[in-house]
Amino acid sequence: YVKLLKLRHENPIFRGGAYVPLDSGNPAVVAFGRRAADGQSALVVLNTSDREQAVSITGMPAGTPKLDTVLMASPSVVAPALPSFSVAPYGVVIAASSAN
Repeated sequence: YVKLLKLRHENPIFRGGAYVPLDSGNPAVVAFGRRAADGQSALVVLNTSDREQAVSITGMPAGTPKLDTVLMASPSVVAPALPSFSVAPYGVVIAASSAN
């Protein structure tokens, strides 16, 4: 919880960015995005199951951003290559792109 609060405090996209509903292509995985006016995007993916899940993210405005920074993940991962990747059991991935 403390890490999430710190993430929100340190990243303006989570305070003022627009919420973007996304489709993960998997009913066990919740996904949404954030988009800032400067073009920065963030992706939040939550696996709600006890098994690794494959996802295929769709719905990002202006195409699929290249995520180059993992802001938080459990377990640790590298920045996912969109649109398709896997999420660990009960895994969380929060990743961001640089401004366009």
